[in-house]
Amino acid sequence: EEKQCTTQSCSSRKANANVSQCDVGTQAPQVARQSSGLVTSSLSAYKAILCDISSQISVLESELSKIGPRDKALQGYLLVRLSSQASRCHQLHSSLATNRAGYSKDITDMK
Repeated sequence: EEKQCTTQSCSSRKANANVSQCDVGTQAPQVARQSSGLVTSSLSAYKAILCDISSQISVLESELSKIGPRDKALQGYLLVRLSSQASRCHQLHSSLATNRAGYSKDITDMK
């Protein structure tokens, strides 16, 4: 059910090309790794964040393709938004790497 909700929200965001910035509240989650339910929840959260980043980049690509070369102010604004999405990607990558290291340690400790 949670996966379906995530997929639907991603599809609706991609369908709505007028979306501006939807990254409020979609920072990488910090979830304890003590039960499979939390891992599943964390996975869904990461997928939702990645989906949101992807949809925002699609919107930015669409907007960039529509502006003229003389519209420097709008180009600057879109570059700032693109930079924000790149930052979100780096944060997500860092969080995933931290989790991976933790899971690897947990597996080693169980052996």
